[in-house]
Amino acid sequence: MGSHEIYYTLPTGDRALKRKELISKMLEEDCGTGTGDNCSRYTYFVESYDEYSIYLKRPTQLNKGFDFTVNVSGMWFKKNRRCPTVP
Repeated sequence: MGSHEIYYTLPTGDRALKRKELISKMLEEDCGTGTGDNCSRYTYFVESYDEYSIYLKRPTQLNKGFDFTVNVSGMWFKKNRRCPTVP
């Protein structure tokens, strides 16, 4: 199925509106036919500030439902580890 990159701007408003709109966008995804290469993978680029980018990745490692991970590229963490740049 392959990987898909979606550039999405979160709507202004309260959290309920943002959550509803993002879920609606994710419901438009094409379903994969299995695991591994047959799984569809999505990256949603949602925010950008200076050299930092926030993106969501689906599916997660556990994939126990409608899950995604929130990633921040360009951010420094403990022990001088830097989050990978945007894929």
